[in-house]
Amino acid sequence: MIKWIEFEDQPWFPSYFRTMQTDFIGWLVHLVGLYQPVALIVENALGKLKVKSIVDLCSGNGLAIVSAIKDVPEDKLTVVYLSDKYPSFTVPENVRVKWMAGPVDVLKAETLPTGLRTIFNAYHHFSEEQAQVLLDVNAKEGLLICEILEPTFFI
Repeated sequence: MIKWIEFEDQPWFPSYFRTMQTDFIGWLVHLVGLYQPVALIVENALGKLKVKSIVDLCSGNGLAIVSAIKDVPEDKLTVVYLSDKYPSFTVPENVRVKWMAGPVDVLKAETLPTGLRTIFNAYHHFSEEQAQVLLDVNAKEGLLICEILEPTFFI
């Protein structure tokens, strides 16, 4: 398997193009309701963990998690914190959705609020070593990884 380099992960990649890409992917995901079936899984995880908050890791523009929680009742989920290494702040904040300020390193959980951790289509951005750190640091809070797309080429 060949793993492609994703230009938008590189610090030198222009933020304007990164935002355009994440906005397009987020719009498409939201349009087709790709993550809506996850709402029940999220609701059950919140109940099992006895928490009413989510910390979405690697949110991109935030549309994936916003789409996924649309049908989760407000009495079961009060706030979703969006975080990203290169936040685009596309999704507007409201009573239920809050952006964490500035770049967030998801490999250092001490800087993150408590709550169910989620990752929507971003796990593939991490090397094997980074993925292990991400799991070690975040799984104790409860971690839901939804990985549908992966930029790979099989030969």
